[in-house]
Amino acid sequence: MGKLLQIRVQVSTYSEDDVRRAWPRLFELAFSSQVPVPSSGTRGVMELVARLDDIRRFADGLPNEIKAILDKNLPLVLGIRDELESSLADWKVARANTLSEDLEEAIAGLETLML
Repeated sequence: MGKLLQIRVQVSTYSEDDVRRAWPRLFELAFSSQVPVPSSGTRGVMELVARLDDIRRFADGLPNEIKAILDKNLPLVLGIRDELESSLADWKVARANTLSEDLEEAIAGLETLML
């Protein structure tokens, strides 16, 4: 890094609408105004995962069926997310790119369970 320039390696979602279209059930669950868990306002992929984890752990009144699906399947998604963040922190961009694809696939798999 230079004296004045800071180099950052980060991940962000380009379009909230893409997230909503890709995983409509999870998006509704995560960002519904009916879920009494505070939200950051951003509605991207990483925020979706964090929000689902918060809902799974803290939301009252979550249907047992949904809670069971999240309890069983969300840890895989969280593990990929954590590894992705770690790869970015270590500047392992190629690994992070692979993990971003893995994360999207894992979220898609979770979406299919939410029927």
